[in-house]
Amino acid sequence: MEIIDQKQCTFTANTDVVWVRSSANGHLYRVTVTRPLVPNENTQKVRGLIVVDGDHMAGLLVSSVNIMAMAGEVPPTVVVSVGYPLDTEIPWMVQRGRDLTPTRFLPYERFTEKTQGDAGPASGGQVHSWNF
Repeated sequence: MEIIDQKQCTFTANTDVVWVRSSANGHLYRVTVTRPLVPNENTQKVRGLIVVDGDHMAGLLVSSVNIMAMAGEVPPTVVVSVGYPLDTEIPWMVQRGRDLTPTRFLPYERFTEKTQGDAGPASGGQVHSWNF
């Protein structure tokens, strides 16, 4: 895995945004890492939660985890959201199909070609996607 860039997020507290290139498939990913807002007691373990569709779900999930942690419902949790760069030529939906489908799915590829204008990468790349 190659780290391309890393910046502190300006709109979500305790969050870094990291752009990485996978050494397994060469694709670019946008990863957000959010540290807990609730202080960690020495006796508490910090948990981790990994979510896909991070470009769409990161904010909602981080807010939910922080609210539950403030109420004492969950321990402090680091949230890692894996998504796609927002300024890419390949629409996120096509990249998602490529990365999250375990086998090639032609109806999905035809659908994305009609709705996104370009089929982009084939579906069925899950086996290669998460080996950063």
